[in-house]
Amino acid sequence: MIKGIVFDMDGLMIDSERLAGEALKQAMREQNLTYREEIRNSAIGRNAFVVDEIYCRAFGAEKAIIVRARMKEIISAYYQENGVPVKKGLYELLDFLETLGIKKAVASSSKRATIENLLSAIGVLGRIDAYIGGDETHKGKPDPEIFLKACERLSIAPKEALVLEDSVAGVAAAVNGGIPVVLIPDICPHTPESMTKAAAVLDDLLEVIPFIRQKNGWTDL
Repeated sequence: MIKGIVFDMDGLMIDSERLAGEALKQAMREQNLTYREEIRNSAIGRNAFVVDEIYCRAFGAEKAIIVRARMKEIISAYYQENGVPVKKGLYELLDFLETLGIKKAVASSSKRATIENLLSAIGVLGRIDAYIGGDETHKGKPDPEIFLKACERLSIAPKEALVLEDSVAGVAAAVNGGIPVVLIPDICPHTPESMTKAAAVLDDLLEVIPFIRQKNGWTDL
């Protein structure tokens, strides 16, 4: 029985990864750096500390700081002008979970303050029972710490939760914590291992609704 859903945020609830990739391209171009997709992909699903390490190795410490700051400026300006883009099916899934009393948590590698700001911007902060950021954990994904803490905050056992993820690191984190996980691919390339270890690979959040119905035996709903 699924008693709680643990959402990743970037690339899962919010369509932010493409924007982050474009911001990285622009920031690197301004610093006369050559963009490589493997740099972007290696940073997806990782907390700020790991991303900083990735950028420092790729650009050097000084330019890494400049690139990160410029990316934040570009992304912030986009959100202010266009709003925060939401992934298909998010509101419908939240409605479904609330109707049936299934708890909801967000466990994101982004900082807690960022989670609060973005969830507030898309109007769902008050609909989430618990949330935890990458700055509240000692280890980032693929370590399961963040998902296990989310389960604790929902007062459910890991086996009673279902993680929704879009990244390789996120799928691995759920599997490492013994938590069932559904993969909803975004832009991050996936390995055969991450595809096969997920309980299901779905196209969007709308498809999570019939998946939960079937898992909980609610075929008549």
